[in-house]
Amino acid sequence: MSHKIIALLSALLFSFAPVNADFSPWLFNVYAIDSIGTPAQAYGSSIQGIVGAGNNAYFNGASIHSNAGAGPGTAYSLYTGGKAVWTSGNVQNGGIDAGGNVTISSTSVNGNISSGGKLTGTSGNISGNVTLAQTNQASPSLTISGTLQENTPYTPSINLSAVSAFFQNASSTWAAMSTNVLAVNNFGQLLVTVLTPGMNFLNLTAAQFNSYWGMNFIGTNASNLVINITDTNFSGTLNNLVYSFTGGMTSSNLLVNANSATNILISGQNASLLAPNALITFPSGQVTGNLVANNLRGAGSVVSGSFSGFASIAVPEPSTYLILGSMLLICIYAARRKINITA
Repeated sequence: MSHKIIALLSALLFSFAPVNADFSPWLFNVYAIDSIGTPAQAYGSSIQGIVGAGNNAYFNGASIHSNAGAGPGTAYSLYTGGKAVWTSGNVQNGGIDAGGNVTISSTSVNGNISSGGKLTGTSGNISGNVTLAQTNQASPSLTISGTLQENTPYTPSINLSAVSAFFQNASSTWAAMSTNVLAVNNFGQLLVTVLTPGMNFLNLTAAQFNSYWGMNFIGTNASNLVINITDTNFSGTLNNLVYSFTGGMTSSNLLVNANSATNILISGQNASLLAPNALITFPSGQVTGNLVANNLRGAGSVVSGSFSGFASIAVPEPSTYLILGSMLLICIYAARRKINITA
């Protein structure tokens, strides 16, 4: 077995490491596989639930996690694998867990901060404790109500690589499914009958999706529907349709999945939107439920909620992690024996 194969197995092992024993990925109200905002254009709006980014997150004039019931029972409302930069606003009902530096300016953080880097900033208040892998370089006008620990080894509380893999797997798995519901055009409104409990699928091109002014879904709250946008490398606008529900089905049973999209402009969705390979530009409007992108830009607001169908996609358990770890060790041992024998 080559070193390349060993490296691949190591990467797979890391990707499938447990997310967190008390955390489900779909509890993220907003999640970006890469980054939220940019240094030049920070994201600025209200997000009612918790937020995560595999890389960096930049916010300006924003508020998150105002709905205390819209997240896990952890100390954090924002999780990043890289930097967390916040200028003006509020981090409510929890703090910040960042793999890189944390910068706070004119912002109130209602919780703890745990950082794999340093703390910088000019003003604001942190109501909890601050634990840094490096040092506190913030201005004294950024007050810390709790304790400060510097030069402390950092351990992320959430495996964001596993969260990203979860959303990518869900999107690609559902994108491969065939339509199994009845859909009829009724003068520009699509009537969709969803009678089967569990997961259901409706495949539409972006042009077909955008051709309707609204959709009426008929089904129970035991039926989940994924609308797949089937275009390859789609780049364009997804309209904000008027959704109505009959028979017990609600917006929590609906998700729009744009697995192959690379660039999407939206003005909102009254349902969850999953586009893990796309740059989503969301300048204004409202999304209700999960909003998952590769990169997210804009200032649209997001109302807390979650697509109930995410629970049908398996989240790696610690036992799976241990099995994969054992397999990796066996492979490494076998490879080294082969190398020693042939040396």
